Amino acid sequence: MNLQMSVEKCNNCEKEIGNLEPAYVFNGKIVCSKCNDIIRTEVPDKTATNKPEKITKKYIFLIVIGGIAVFSLSIISVAHFTHRTITSILQESFAAAIPLSIIAAILFGLTIKPIRKAVGLLLIILGVLECLSCIGMIIGVPSIIVGGVFIFS
Repeated sequence: MNLQMSVEKCNNCEKEIGNLEPAYVFNGKIVCSKCNDIIRTEVPDKTATNKPEKITKKYIFLIVIGGIAVFSLSIISVAHFTHRTITSILQESFAAAIPLSIIAAILFGLTIKPIRKAVGLLLIILGVLECLSCIGMIIGVPSIIVGGVFIFS
């Protein structure tokens, strides 16, 4: 009685895989344990693409220059079409531009992870301090919740 066992060959190194050795499958091909170890360490994990957030100085510079250009062109065009002086328009527009620029700076800052976490911690601390008074509970609890969302997002 002669039993024939099928012998597997590694598709990578062409070595025979013994009956007691494990055979591995990589991309539909049978490979030996040595080749499997080599292939698995060489192939990067496609799901691990966590790149740190990076905003360069050039990007910030372009945003600032673009904002200045848009603001300047809008002031000049308003002055031209309304037949008023640029000084009177600037006085009126700065009254509205300061709160809007503060809101824009906060929203831009929240896109950067370390700043978002720092703002979250600050909101939690201020929320706890606001909760020390009875009327401060109305402002303190939402402040703590928003701070927690910023920290854990």
